[in-house]
Amino acid sequence: MPRDRRACVPGPGWPRPARSQRTPPPRRRWFVHDADSATIQRDRFDALTHRLDELLAPASYATPAERPAYQDVLTRYGHFRADDGHLRALRAAGRVDEAVVVLTEVGRDQVAFDFWDFATTLDALAAHQRGDFVLHTDSACSALAGWPAVPASALASAAALVLLGVRPRLAEYR
Repeated sequence: MPRDRRACVPGPGWPRPARSQRTPPPRRRWFVHDADSATIQRDRFDALTHRLDELLAPASYATPAERPAYQDVLTRYGHFRADDGHLRALRAAGRVDEAVVVLTEVGRDQVAFDFWDFATTLDALAAHQRGDFVLHTDSACSALAGWPAVPASALASAAALVLLGVRPRLAEYR
């Protein structure tokens, strides 16, 4: 049964939906921040990546068994930083349309994929480290499981000794 087109039109008293007076452009345009905002964001990004570079330098705290995982994360991070450098170079050269294409394409050796690859590898390393941490804390907790009884028994024995020591003195006052 064909639908009545008038059923879709709102009746009297109903607000009409807003309609654009302009037809949409055939190609999307991307918003590019002004220079001040870009400078602030670049400085923030540089500060965060500098901090990340320090955190991903495992020479001082990683065991030899953990170093290959760190090296894998660092390799993927290097791919992302190279893509980021290429993107910044395009933006600095004024080739914004090419920069938008580079930024929005998804595939190997593209910014989005390399960041995803780096982030998932970093998440896997963090999950592994968290698992090690939980394993060690559970081991420490089970190793210390009997220790709360030690102070309690020491306190009970001290109280018993005090009562045994005071009893003869209290017997003198009878």
